[in-house]
Amino acid sequence: MIIILIITGKIFTLLAIILYVAIILFCLFLEEKIYEREGERKLEIEKIQDKTSDLKIKIEELEGKIPILENLILKYGKLSEFLIRIGSTFNIEEIARITREFLNEIYKDSLVEITLDRSIPYINFIFDSRTPLLVEDIRKDFRFQDMKTTDFVSLISAPVFRENEIFTCIVVKSKNRNFDVRDLRFLGFIATFVSLSVSNFFLYEKTKELAIHDSLTGLYTHLYFMERLKEELNFAGSIGENFTFLMIDIDNFKKFNDTYGHQNGDIVLKRVAEKLKKLLRETDIVGRYGGEEFSVILPFTGKKDGVEIAERIRRGIEEESFNFKGETVHVTVTIGCSFFPEEKTLNEIVRKADIALYKGKREGKNRVVSC
Repeated sequence: MIIILIITGKIFTLLAIILYVAIILFCLFLEEKIYEREGERKLEIEKIQDKTSDLKIKIEELEGKIPILENLILKYGKLSEFLIRIGSTFNIEEIARITREFLNEIYKDSLVEITLDRSIPYINFIFDSRTPLLVEDIRKDFRFQDMKTTDFVSLISAPVFRENEIFTCIVVKSKNRNFDVRDLRFLGFIATFVSLSVSNFFLYEKTKELAIHDSLTGLYTHLYFMERLKEELNFAGSIGENFTFLMIDIDNFKKFNDTYGHQNGDIVLKRVAEKLKKLLRETDIVGRYGGEEFSVILPFTGKKDGVEIAERIRRGIEEESFNFKGETVHVTVTIGCSFFPEEKTLNEIVRKADIALYKGKREGKNRVVSC
């Protein structure tokens, strides 16, 4: 019994030792795991700190770019307004004024000029190269080493074109800043839109001219002449004055065209128009009514004087000579007259002159007739 107890005690002692060792080993294992996790946690913290540091640097970089972004927002906000204004302008002086105002807003510390002066070296350079120009520092630019200036250090300039020819140049120059390629591109963009606006202006002027003046004779078109007749009617009526209206037709013009050709017919139309302008006063209004017909308003002219002026026109045109196909040719005209205030409306004034004209045609042509 005692032996059994002794053996049992030794077994428990051994088990206790094993358990103790196991506990120690487990504690060591846990401690190692804790160290590993702490190490991983430290690495994660370091990574987070690195990312935070990178983020802070990026934030600082963005903060540094905020003024640039604000400037870009301001620039392109004003650009939108500029494009709307310049796109709806049909006046050269106004186009120049709007362009100067816009660029003065964008480059507040700079001087904006619009010039064609080729005696200035950099303007002459643009005319020769036909491209925009960037001068970062005039003191170091070999292209303009002979140019002595104190009013700027850096400049950008771009040509404005009308069709394929340089119309003018936009120049922005500064003492206090150095322009770069971005500035040059921006000015080139502006110059492109100014060129479009200039082209639109001349197209508008040409369209307006064609609406007012006949392209062959240079006289007023029928539409514009009738507007002037309406104005004269209202004006004369308001002040109690008179005027004479003439309807002039070249005699046998169709036969003339058939004989000598339409090109020579155009020459006759132009010569008759020129003769009318020479024979009439500056205050008189003359237009091409249509085809071979012309119309004239003689302001402040009564019936007697109106008929005398019409007769002078008839004789003057008859005296004109043309040389076609080796022969000398003359043309004649028949003139119908009407008078205000005898005829009180525009339609009556035109109708009575037309009746008188065709009466003259029936009576043999080459004459002045009034109803």
